[in-house]
Amino acid sequence: MAEWRESARWRVRVAFWNAESTEIGPLPFGARLARVGGRWAGPVGPLGLPAARVATGGAVTNAAPGAAQFSRPGFARGPAAVRAAMRWLGAPYLWGGRTAAGIDCSGFTQWAALSAGVGLPRDARLQCASLGGPPGLWSFDRALSGGAEKGPRPGDLWFFGPHRNEVTHVAMSRGGLELIHAYGRVCLGSLDPQSGRFEPELFPVVLGWARLPQHRPPPKFA
Repeated sequence: MAEWRESARWRVRVAFWNAESTEIGPLPFGARLARVGGRWAGPVGPLGLPAARVATGGAVTNAAPGAAQFSRPGFARGPAAVRAAMRWLGAPYLWGGRTAAGIDCSGFTQWAALSAGVGLPRDARLQCASLGGPPGLWSFDRALSGGAEKGPRPGDLWFFGPHRNEVTHVAMSRGGLELIHAYGRVCLGSLDPQSGRFEPELFPVVLGWARLPQHRPPPKFA
């Protein structure tokens, strides 16, 4: 297993990929793969498809720390995370889920960030803590007055909770007060009362927002 972890530097980049194996079902977005003898291998053994055939089809991508798509000059992680997030629109909410068959709020932001080469913890509370915790969040007032430069940018994270030190929900900013998040389903939302996507039940429990990190390598998942 340790050897596989070191060589599993590829990830599934589509919602589900059928490896054409009679023993293993479709792999979800983000699943790690290794190339062994010209074929793909998962953590439980070889899959049934030659590696070159899938690489040509774009079903997997190199996700090794420092891979070209995450290190080229001018790569904007925030917009890339939002583009990845938009592919999940309509996926149902499932507490603890991390696939297109069901995903929760923190699993959604974790995988969207991972698509841009940014590692985040699994839980909304831990994601907030990794970015400085509730005391380190920017306020709603700054979101209104900061403009495009100092306000929330695409990919930044909004956190919510009934009390200042209790984080219960996380959403990704599409810029300013516009959101995409797993909330009943993966959907677009807004904290702007003038917007048709305004979500009044979230508005009173806004804790603040934080910048998406730009230089945090993805974690190594088993």
